[in-house]
Amino acid sequence: GTPEEANGGDAPSPAPTGGSAPEGGSANDEAQGGAAGLGGEGGQSAMAGAAGEGEPPEGGSAGTAGAGGTAGVAGGGGTAESASGCATPGLVDDMEDGDDVLCTHEGRSGTWFTANDGSVNGVQEPPLLAVVRPVEASDRAESTRAMRTTGSGFSNWGAALGFHLRSTNGEPYDASGYGALTFYAKGKVNGKLRVALRTRDLAPPDQGGTCRENSGTCLRYHGADIALTTNWHQYRIPFETLAREGNGGPSFDPKSVVGVEFRVPVPAAIQPFEVWVDDVAFETRAP
Repeated sequence: GTPEEANGGDAPSPAPTGGSAPEGGSANDEAQGGAAGLGGEGGQSAMAGAAGEGEPPEGGSAGTAGAGGTAGVAGGGGTAESASGCATPGLVDDMEDGDDVLCTHEGRSGTWFTANDGSVNGVQEPPLLAVVRPVEASDRAESTRAMRTTGSGFSNWGAALGFHLRSTNGEPYDASGYGALTFYAKGKVNGKLRVALRTRDLAPPDQGGTCRENSGTCLRYHGADIALTTNWHQYRIPFETLAREGNGGPSFDPKSVVGVEFRVPVPAAIQPFEVWVDDVAFETRAP
């Protein structure tokens, strides 16, 4: 099967560390549109399996997300190959070097981080401000390490795993030469995982951004929602399908990307969660 193409929703996005919910909406805003496996526009559909429910069959094709909805996953045993070695064009990080730094080529120089809303009962590993290094992952033949976060008890906007594309806070990265974000992921989340590309125009000043506070648009990044399974699958998020969180605001600007986040939103972040991410890459835009 081919990588799943995810479409965007309307869930709120967090600050990169224990910050507040985004402006212009409550912390519990939900993504609009239906959850899509093989579903049509705006509808709800279980991911197809042998009996029409559950995980996709091995070697199966990806479900197509409904407009404004949530993506399914590509079938296991697909044709997309795992990137290996930082010389691979577009590769952001394959985690094989065991550190928290991205592959330092094509202008990228950032590091991985975790983030959460600071809820009193919230627990996340790795914790805030810790150096986030990959851990051993022995269940993918193409990989030996991957990034992982676990946690529970977050009731404001949730918790996230992510990376900055530059080493300087808020310094934009020009991703206009690419057309999609791809990555492998698996996990246990009682809901959907929000994958968002952070841009400088939607980041507040204390994060190096230019978003005007109280404008109602800060932290509401463009992204998509995906459904994780307990098996590794490759996901593909085309830039042209990215949807901003909330109504109005600027369109996605690929020349001002500052980072990427994989966020467990509320209410899913209240329950125990586990998220694994590996082989993150930008896909070169077709000529």
